Amino acid sequence: AFGLGIVLATQNPVDLDYKGLSNIGTWFIGRLQTERDKARIMDGLEGASGRTSGFDRPGLEQMISGLGNRIFLMNNVHEDAPVLFETRWVMSYLRGPLTRNQIKQLMDSRKAPSRSPVQTSATQAQPAPLEQDVPGPRSSRPMLPPSLPQFFMPLQRSGQEGVKIFYEPMLFGSGNIYYADAKAGITAEDHIALLADFTGDASSINWDEAQGIKLKDDALEKFPDSPDASYSTLPKEAGIQKNYLQWGRMFHEWLYRNHRIELMKSPSLNTVSQPGEDEREFRIRLQVLSHEKRDDLIDRIRKKYTSKIVALEDRIRRAEQAVEREKDQAKQQKIQATLSFGATLFGALMGRKKLSQATLGRAATTAGRAGRVLKETKDIDRAEENVEELKKQLEQLHVVLAEETEEVKRSIDPVSEELERVEIRPKKKDISLSVVALVWVPYGQTEAGGIRPAWDA
Repeated sequence: AFGLGIVLATQNPVDLDYKGLSNIGTWFIGRLQTERDKARIMDGLEGASGRTSGFDRPGLEQMISGLGNRIFLMNNVHEDAPVLFETRWVMSYLRGPLTRNQIKQLMDSRKAPSRSPVQTSATQAQPAPLEQDVPGPRSSRPMLPPSLPQFFMPLQRSGQEGVKIFYEPMLFGSGNIYYADAKAGITAEDHIALLADFTGDASSINWDEAQGIKLKDDALEKFPDSPDASYSTLPKEAGIQKNYLQWGRMFHEWLYRNHRIELMKSPSLNTVSQPGEDEREFRIRLQVLSHEKRDDLIDRIRKKYTSKIVALEDRIRRAEQAVEREKDQAKQQKIQATLSFGATLFGALMGRKKLSQATLGRAATTAGRAGRVLKETKDIDRAEENVEELKKQLEQLHVVLAEETEEVKRSIDPVSEELERVEIRPKKKDISLSVVALVWVPYGQTEAGGIRPAWDA
């Protein structure tokens, strides 16, 4: 509807949802082997056709199963029926790409048609030398077999004004070394990249004198950045593919015998430094990790004591309520005891008989209430003592919480902690080579005649 088209290609139709298949307008279907793939395709075709009847599913299944090489079934939802078509067999025997010298040779006859017969015969009698025979730097890259991999170091983007670039052939080797020490709980990985000179002998490459560079494999380029650059002569052994297999084995052995790592370990955090990480960078990383671990431990401690503190605060609140309740009860008992004592005294003074039975009863009641007042007073004292004891326990909990928090802060101190040194040697099976190939390294020649590297590493 909006002029937008999407191409969807897959070798596993069963992985696609049938709802997506039902929205395809034009299908190009090759031979399918598995029944699940054919079933998913048929479901999609049936859904895309929009026809409830007249869809020949068995016929299409038989047609798809019998497709040959380079024969495809095209199904267009706007057409009545699918059609079969065969792709062309395309193969070119032309040579390419052509170098500058070869293009010049091809164009010489067109650019100079007015040459004299003498000049033409002289030119034909002395054919141009092949590129392999030209000594020193040349304007074109030496021709190599297509199966032999070659790469180019990236050229510096700045500071190349007035500099003539030429490429030197070198051997590039890179690999990954995996270090593991289960006892120390250490795992690490290191990437090694080296540039070595060709020695003129296929059986020897001096990896000890190779130059270590900080360059990732994906930074290597397939084509030169400077099309006008010249190239140094390629050593004969660098043009033989089987030599690179031998050099790769030598590189693997050299890595095994010469590489080990010495890492720093923090005992408190059980953390190991990374290859190439100095002590300052490691301690900075440890400081960040220590803050995270410290905060985590403090949170755990606080969660541990929070429930106890909340429970104690609730007990203190209930104890204080009990104190208030005991005080109210004691107050009521005092009032009743006072009233009873007054009534008893008044009855004894104003009664006709000095010591009547009622007067004695009231006196006994007054004495009992005075005892209850004393009891309530003692209950108040005990309730207040309970409150004080609970408050002391709460205060002690806060002190313990603060002490444990400070202990955690003191125990995780990566700045003053003494780091352990751990040396790990790799196993042969833990060394994997990434690239061992010919690499063209760019150098710059200034107008004053000086030569300097012109590549980023």
